[in-house]
Amino acid sequence: MGSMAAGAQIFSLVGGIYEIKRAISMGTTEYIPAGFQFAIFTLIVQWLLFGILHGNQFIAISNAAGLLVNIATIALYFFYPPLTWTVPIFNIPPQKQDNKKVE
Repeated sequence: MGSMAAGAQIFSLVGGIYEIKRAISMGTTEYIPAGFQFAIFTLIVQWLLFGILHGNQFIAISNAAGLLVNIATIALYFFYPPLTWTVPIFNIPPQKQDNKKVE
């Protein structure tokens, strides 16, 4: 039963992988909320430590996979900053926009 739960949790990471792909193709992390990503990071680290300390490999493995996806998502803020807002905690400024007129 534990492997089914861990597998389901790992399968749920497809949404995060899609967001990574979308941010790369759009060239911005404008639509990935930073506060939410930092909160998820904290939660995943807590569950990963719980799984390790209690020897529950199912919790540890599924949260380790989630942590990798979350770290990859947070890393995108350095390579593809948002267009209009500053990333909290890291204080990454918005991308510089070209002021070209569209005719």
